[in-house]
Amino acid sequence: GMMAGGLSAGLANPIDQVRTRLYAQAAVPVPSRPSTHQTGLGIATSIVHNGGVRSLFRGMTATIARQMLLSGGQLASYDQMKQLSKRWVVASSNDNEGEKESTFLHIGCAFGSGLVGQTVCMPADVIKTKVLSGNYSGVGNCIMDTFANEGFLGFYRGYIPAVMRQCPVIVVQMPIIEFIRTFMGLGNI
Repeated sequence: GMMAGGLSAGLANPIDQVRTRLYAQAAVPVPSRPSTHQTGLGIATSIVHNGGVRSLFRGMTATIARQMLLSGGQLASYDQMKQLSKRWVVASSNDNEGEKESTFLHIGCAFGSGLVGQTVCMPADVIKTKVLSGNYSGVGNCIMDTFANEGFLGFYRGYIPAVMRQCPVIVVQMPIIEFIRTFMGLGNI
């Protein structure tokens, strides 16, 4: 999970950088917005023009770290929460009904794993966004500046909206994966 997430994040870094700059551009009042940055293609062209093709991969370390931490945190915690939940239900009941898989089990554990995954990856998420926005020369510079100016909590800026984005995604994703695995005869995670 971590390797696949890291590879996909690295390959998609140029797209993520353009998307991040589009969002940053939207926050700037229209009269001061440069005319060359009206579209994603315009932003990509400007990035390449100002720093070469290689500059499209600026912040790739943070992008890969974020995705690996998110994927690893979600998958490991989902599996662990399922095992613990099933054990707890069996221990608190007189029969073995708790050993059965259920949609409720999948949704509850998915929500918890979304929370864990986002908490684990949040510092890398903040650094990735700051570097990709073009305001920093690199990841190390951004980490030092964030800590010096905002302290430890600066790495968790935007945490609540990030959790509100991540948890619904994983709450839908994991039960669907469980359903597909069961339908194909592969068993549950």
